[in-house]
Amino acid sequence: TAQSYNGNSTLGIVIMDNSAGLNFTSGATLRCAEALIMVQGDIDVPSSADLVLRSTATGTAYLDDFNSGTAGSITNGAGAGDVTVERWVVNPNNAFHFISPAVSPATVSGWSDDFTIYGPNNAQVVPMPNCDPTALAAGSPFGGLFEYRENAVTTCYLEGWHVRSAGPLTHVSGYAGIIPNNRRIELTGPPGTGAVVHGPLTRTVVNTSSAVGWNQAGNPYPSPLNWPDVAAANPGLGATAYIWNSSGF
Repeated sequence: TAQSYNGNSTLGIVIMDNSAGLNFTSGATLRCAEALIMVQGDIDVPSSADLVLRSTATGTAYLDDFNSGTAGSITNGAGAGDVTVERWVVNPNNAFHFISPAVSPATVSGWSDDFTIYGPNNAQVVPMPNCDPTALAAGSPFGGLFEYRENAVTTCYLEGWHVRSAGPLTHVSGYAGIIPNNRRIELTGPPGTGAVVHGPLTRTVVNTSSAVGWNQAGNPYPSPLNWPDVAAANPGLGATAYIWNSSGF
């Protein structure tokens, strides 16, 4: 028998294990603080209810819909249902932070209430003649959110950066945002699941070898990645992975 949920709760690990499904009622809110584990059965979340993968300074919840061969889906009637995916950002220097959408579709405006997004959309930044990484040319476009386009580079790798202030976010693409310290950002939409393809990646031969082949791809899932699996499925990737911590890569 299908179950129903009409509460407003924050729970740690939530396990969905009912082949008949779980139906949220209008106005219901469930915040998963550690994990949402899908064993079997769908969770139906109408537009008037909220299912949240919570993120705080102490941890971030994830969706596990990949370990069970009978895992169901997040639905909204006959279609895909929405999940709000949060990410707590620690950024003491108010510097750039790399982020990516874990839901699709999503738009730039989904982040606009979390940090300041401005500037001319899709405008390419203009580097200094010496490609100084700490400054741009006078009058160069600038903003609060950027995406990197490898095939736009001619002589300086900074030419790849383009301002984003409107429009859709590309699933699997990464972005660089200037996000204040201790800030929670979020996007709402159908969560990334299953096989996801980013393409086409580019490798443009230009005068500066440091820029060749660098594409900014992001994690498309509200879940951690197993890097050896990613590398094995994409043999054209470089063999080295870098992880950011407080002292650098």
